Amino acid sequence: MLAGLAAAAVVLAAGSPLPAQQEAKGQATPPEELFRDMRGLIREGKFDLAAAYLRAFVGSEPTDPLLLKIEKDYGTTVFQDLRTIRRWSDDPKTDTQARADVEAVIAKARAAVTKQLETPERVNKYIRNLGETEEERLFAELELKRTGDYAVPFMVDALRRNSTPKLTRGILAAIAKQDAHTMGGWLAALDGLPPEFQYAVLAAIATRPDVLELTKAAQTDFTPRLWYAYGKADTLPGLREYAKAALDRLYRDVERRDAAAELVGLARPFANHKANYGGAMNPGTGAPATVAVWQWDAKDERLVKQPAVPVPQADEYFGLRYARWALDVRPDYEAAQALVLTLAAETAMERGKFGDLARTDPTVYRLLADAPANVLNDLLDRAFAENRSALVLALVQVLGDRADRAAATSTPNRPSRLERALDYPNPRVQFAAANALLRSPVPIDGRVRGRVLDVLKRAAAVDPGVPSGAKGQALLADPDRKRADDTAALLRQIGYDVEVYGTGRDMLRRIARASDFDLVVIDRHVPNPELRDLVGHLRADSNAARRPVLVVASADQPIPPSIEQLALRFALLIAATETAPVGMPDPYVADIRRTPETDASERKQIQDRRDAVFATVQKARADRLARVLETSGIELSPNQKFQVKLRIDQLTWAVLAAEFPLSKASAPGAYQTYETLFKQIAVQPAVPEYTRRLGQDHLLTLLTRFAEDVAASPVAQARFEAFRSRVDPEALGLVVRQPRDFPAEARTTRLVGHYPGVKVIPEPHSKTWFEQDVNAAFQDPADRPRDPAEKRATARLAVQWLARMATGEVPGFDAKLASNELLAALRTDELADPAIDGVARLPTAEAQAGLVSLAVTPMRPLPLRARAADAAVRHVQAHGKLTPDALTTTVAQQSGTEADADLRGRLMVLRGLLAPSPSGFVTGLRSYNPPLVPPPAAAAPMTPPATTPPEEPKKD
Repeated sequence: MLAGLAAAAVVLAAGSPLPAQQEAKGQATPPEELFRDMRGLIREGKFDLAAAYLRAFVGSEPTDPLLLKIEKDYGTTVFQDLRTIRRWSDDPKTDTQARADVEAVIAKARAAVTKQLETPERVNKYIRNLGETEEERLFAELELKRTGDYAVPFMVDALRRNSTPKLTRGILAAIAKQDAHTMGGWLAALDGLPPEFQYAVLAAIATRPDVLELTKAAQTDFTPRLWYAYGKADTLPGLREYAKAALDRLYRDVERRDAAAELVGLARPFANHKANYGGAMNPGTGAPATVAVWQWDAKDERLVKQPAVPVPQADEYFGLRYARWALDVRPDYEAAQALVLTLAAETAMERGKFGDLARTDPTVYRLLADAPANVLNDLLDRAFAENRSALVLALVQVLGDRADRAAATSTPNRPSRLERALDYPNPRVQFAAANALLRSPVPIDGRVRGRVLDVLKRAAAVDPGVPSGAKGQALLADPDRKRADDTAALLRQIGYDVEVYGTGRDMLRRIARASDFDLVVIDRHVPNPELRDLVGHLRADSNAARRPVLVVASADQPIPPSIEQLALRFALLIAATETAPVGMPDPYVADIRRTPETDASERKQIQDRRDAVFATVQKARADRLARVLETSGIELSPNQKFQVKLRIDQLTWAVLAAEFPLSKASAPGAYQTYETLFKQIAVQPAVPEYTRRLGQDHLLTLLTRFAEDVAASPVAQARFEAFRSRVDPEALGLVVRQPRDFPAEARTTRLVGHYPGVKVIPEPHSKTWFEQDVNAAFQDPADRPRDPAEKRATARLAVQWLARMATGEVPGFDAKLASNELLAALRTDELADPAIDGVARLPTAEAQAGLVSLAVTPMRPLPLRARAADAAVRHVQAHGKLTPDALTTTVAQQSGTEADADLRGRLMVLRGLLAPSPSGFVTGLRSYNPPLVPPPAAAAPMTPPATTPPEEPKKD
């Protein structure tokens, strides 16, 4: 390698002077020559030196004419082809810089092409030529087609402002020659064209050979415009006749069709998020796909292209556009009104993260508030039938705020719409319905009060310990504790707070108690009830029916990993926990300014230093891994020991190569040692695999503890994940046992895979793949995890309602059924304030003890403690002493030591009620001896200020 590089450098120096030599003579290497030499080095495989020439080429700031000339000489993909080079250099910095240089060159070349084509002068010149001779017109059509989207606004402007009859004919003829995707611009431009030009543009689009293909993409479908022109009352007769003629070629019995209904039918796919877009792009970042959308800016009278509009926003734009056209045709068409409200409400709810619509989007809220009651109620019925959670939530909020009688009134044979919302499988909708019913002027039916109370109880029972930054709350059911701990650890790494249960029954009790969970994960071995019954119960329960369920198809018998797999895991963990600096020199970076001799000498020095560091670090880590295996109790035969020793060396080298660049060019000695290990392992005779479980079990226990320690350190965990992703066990020749049980996955899928919202996944071993499974489980945005702050706000409102029920302010409810939730709320500062009055009305010992405990807990806020002490006094007066003696003693102690005067006085009163002592009272009277305080000194009488007598007037 060194000899070849030196020879190549000599050839370069002899055939084409190096830039350093030319600069010494006062000459700069021409950029074109730098690029040509770079391509020659790439053909020879000398990528590190080619990267230096690429850096010099970028630094020479090549001009646009030169970039265009290079593309002309070498092909239009000459710069894009540079992306195919997998690695430019072993030095990460150099490799990163080379890739950045490639992108810079590509961007500059693209800009040069754009600058050449997309100039107003050039485009306007060719537009003018559309009205000149036949030869000029044909050439102008080709050039405008090359220009693409950029030319459309200029052509529209020329058509509107400066068009002569001949130029108009030329522009309209050119429409048929442009690419299909530009037709979206022409359709949007119709909003700014007079009717006679609308007719002409539509006629030009209809003459295209791909006219039927245009109707398949949302941006280029011109049929809505035809129906609008055909159905609108004030459309010019000529335009309506043309629209009918065009529709006759696409539809049957046009005269019998309702234009408004057709427009609603065309808008409905957008409302259902099933529209087809041309040129949709997904950047691969988890963001929704984006599409290009054209709009006519009426204010500035110009055509504007939005190049990257998220698909949900594009759905809203096109769906509302066509639904509004339907209202232009028939203003009283309720289907169009409902569709406008559907699109506006759903998008607004998602935009506002499904909060209170009156606060998140007042404009849309006003639309719903002004809508006729029958439209809203019919729309709610349709939303129930189509399971549109966002729309149901918006309508329940608005109908509740309007105190709508029709929504709250039931009949003997049919529950009210708000009652149906109580059983809708979404916790936000359920709580909004309960809140709406409690605020409604219509009395709540006795058969519904229990369900309202249940919704409030489940909302109030939020777990206050969930951190604010958590993605959500996950419930995990798995009878195997170790497997459950591993899965829970991965969920916590993803960002979920996790609760683990050993049986399905325990999980069902938790689901019935509170509604603050977002995801359910079940191992297929879960007992009591079995998997089929548990999943069926979850899908039938309105409290959990829309929560995503992941069923883990774990193996019946855990497949123990091989000794080699365990050793690789240990090698990765050891590397991840290294804290001492390694001091690895960076790989040699070629510099075209050096002479060939200097280049070879410096390269050799860095190679030798890297070889030495590689050898030292590898030996230290291999010795550490060997000691771990020796202390595990594994008994190996001599042949097994020898092969395990080879594997230890190979694995530590492999992990080192994942941490630092290791190649024949950057560290030839270390690379040779690594290659020799592969050859030596390949010729080893087969030996019996180690099968004793005792040593393996101990090694697995050590590995688990080590992995937990690494997981506790974010830095070490990140290093471990990075190294593991770069090491391929199969490429190392390891015996890799497949952790997935494919027959078990197939059986589990047949058993429960048909249930909606249930996905069968393999046993998770990696955060990356498990996170993808979890994210894919949430299909409906309305069902995604709720923010912990939103859950706590809902819980506070639920506690307020429960407290009002307990105080009798909301009659008809048995608040005793919610006593556990009210008592639990006392333990949370955020919920205790609204709960105190309600707890004070519960005639139980637990209620009195809860109030007293809050009053004497020093860590709680003083205002809460004072309110609790006052409520405890009222409770004792109403129901007698029910407080245990231990708490009474605490009250007595704190009544004399409390620093806050207000709270101290209340505790004194409470002590007198809880522990009255007649003898102590008499003793207090007898020992009361107030101090004698002398009266304050009498104030000295005030002496009036001295005044100067007025002077007597002088006598003349």
